[in-house]
Amino acid sequence: MPNQKISELPENTQLFSDCVLDLTSTTDETSAESLSDDLLFLGARENISNNKIKFETLKSSIIDFSLHKQQDQTINGKKIFKDPCVMLTRNGVDSVSLEYYINNADEVSAQGIFEVGKIKLNADEEFAFLSNQNKNTFFSNSGCLNINSVENQGSIHAVGDLYTDSISVKKENNEYGSTQEDENISFAYKLQSGTNTQTLYLPKTFKYKPIISATLFNANSDTYVPFCISNVTEYSFDVRFATLLSTSDYELHVSAFSPSILPDNSVNPVSDAKLIQRFATVITGQTTSQIIAFPFAYDSAPAVHATVESVNKIVPHTISSVNNESYTINFGGEVDETYTIHTLSQQAV
Repeated sequence: MPNQKISELPENTQLFSDCVLDLTSTTDETSAESLSDDLLFLGARENISNNKIKFETLKSSIIDFSLHKQQDQTINGKKIFKDPCVMLTRNGVDSVSLEYYINNADEVSAQGIFEVGKIKLNADEEFAFLSNQNKNTFFSNSGCLNINSVENQGSIHAVGDLYTDSISVKKENNEYGSTQEDENISFAYKLQSGTNTQTLYLPKTFKYKPIISATLFNANSDTYVPFCISNVTEYSFDVRFATLLSTSDYELHVSAFSPSILPDNSVNPVSDAKLIQRFATVITGQTTSQIIAFPFAYDSAPAVHATVESVNKIVPHTISSVNNESYTINFGGEVDETYTIHTLSQQAV
């Protein structure tokens, strides 16, 4: 009613930037566009003073300059934070400085969801990304990037699962190289007695099928048992012996390397791909020997280790005629295309 006292007026609990509550109800919403130009907001201190302000003036002076913390909001145009900002909570009581979230920001500009544009932030101490008030990622004042960690333990310190295609890292020669390289591994595996086939699981999973170098070890000088490997994957391989192992004193000493030549015939970007050449060669036709060329020529004859992979019969082998470009592998019987030779070579010193 138009002649109600201030104390008798209904009190609204919310005000929106694109709509307002009907003055006669606290639940029904009326579009701001349908309101008359003479809609006024009353400011009053009972028995002291009264004042009024048009809705459009109120909206443009307060609401259009507000950023919502939680609900959806569309923001257009460039926003520059020059002065300290205050973020009001929903109940309007507590307040948190916006600098808690953006510390000394001197420019924030973007289109879409940062698809085009940039974010430039300056901070004297550190800059942090927060989730539910918890600091998940931050740059320290020493230039370290920390992810899920509060301690600086290097240029990048991350705890938990991280997924990336490729990161360029600065190496000892101050050149940048790819992290696509797989770490080479070596280990000894104690073999079980009374069996002639065992599956060995690598301590890690390689990005590409590795090159395997394997040697049989026995501390008691027991009889050597011919063997070969088979079914090589990125994380395991089988070892097959010509006879059952009579004791449990045998070990297989294994080195696994990412290949020097990748499946797409490109050179592996690892720093030692040419220094320590590792590659697999499929036997051509039926033969008892084959010349195997190195992917990259050496200055002189390198040291060579060859391991045979096959699901067929185990054939003893030797190597010969090692030079700077190739070597020859000789078999104790006929082999064919079901045999693959894993070669590991390094410049002899």
